Amino acid sequence: MIETDTIRKACNHYMRSPSFRALSGRSQIDYENNLKRACNTKVQKGKYLGNLKLKEVRFKHMTMAYD
Repeated sequence: MIETDTIRKACNHYMRSPSFRALSGRSQIDYENNLKRACNTKVQKGKYLGNLKLKEVRFKHMTMAYD
């Protein structure tokens, strides 16, 4: 991953990783649903978390997505 990649791309990369594949089926489903929900969360002036570039992400964005 490079800093100009988006959060959504990082999430998709993780879901193709050996770590993700090692999870149980139920856990994979839960992770995928939560990552999709987080990526589709508006965090700044109509921007979605998933569309932010990795270099743009700030603590406030992650807090908003978590809340």
